[in-house]
Amino acid sequence: MFRSFFVRKNDSGDVADILRDGECSCAFFVSSVLSLCQLTRGRIRTTVRGVREALIYSSDWESIDQNWNAKLGDVVFWERVWFADGSSNEHVGFALNYPEAVSTSSSEKMVNVHHITYGGLRKITHIFRYKGE
Repeated sequence: MFRSFFVRKNDSGDVADILRDGECSCAFFVSSVLSLCQLTRGRIRTTVRGVREALIYSSDWESIDQNWNAKLGDVVFWERVWFADGSSNEHVGFALNYPEAVSTSSSEKMVNVHHITYGGLRKITHIFRYKGE
């Protein structure tokens, strides 16, 4: 479900998969889940930056302190990593019960459960917690 999302480009009329067959689907996954659960307002975001900004400017979400005490349902952002081809990306997912998180995998091209810091390999940059009703 979160592997492809096709759009028609305004300038050329060409159709493109903006999730690149699941390689860039984490923001779409998180934004879709939040939207389906009515935990965000507005449109679904397809970039990590877009999801982060939506939560920063929402009065329903709060940033959690640097101690990274993530709880079930928190939105977790990870640092940018660089790939062999020179490309890079940030990452976003959800905290489960410590020490697990769930997000999309660019290599497996599906949603999977993993250690919240990828076993110490990826630094958490932000955690947001829902404080709404």
